[in-house]
Amino acid sequence: MALKWKHIDLGLSSLGVSAYLSVTQSLNKVEGRALVQEPKTASGKRRVALSASLALVLRQYREAQEAMRMSVGELTDENYVCCHLDGAPLDPSTVSHAFAKVLRRAGLPPMPPYMA
Repeated sequence: MALKWKHIDLGLSSLGVSAYLSVTQSLNKVEGRALVQEPKTASGKRRVALSASLALVLRQYREAQEAMRMSVGELTDENYVCCHLDGAPLDPSTVSHAFAKVLRRAGLPPMPPYMA
């Protein structure tokens, strides 16, 4: 959830994992706030190779995100990949719940999004 466009190299089809997003409470609550933190272990910071098909999907997603954001501001490399239209990060629990719903509908066993 802390992945920013600057961490993705679509030319080399890779991305860098250098942070994770945690929340103090739900981001939907007034007190909730997002905290971007470094991985807990040295091996948590790493480069991940992307398949050609995933790199293509990310290119298309970025183009769609740029078109949607035109009304609220320019998309930059500092923006999160997965975010609200205004650039605010998504609440990780919202993403987890949506992912679980997709798995159920597809008849697949439960698993965290990072294992898919």
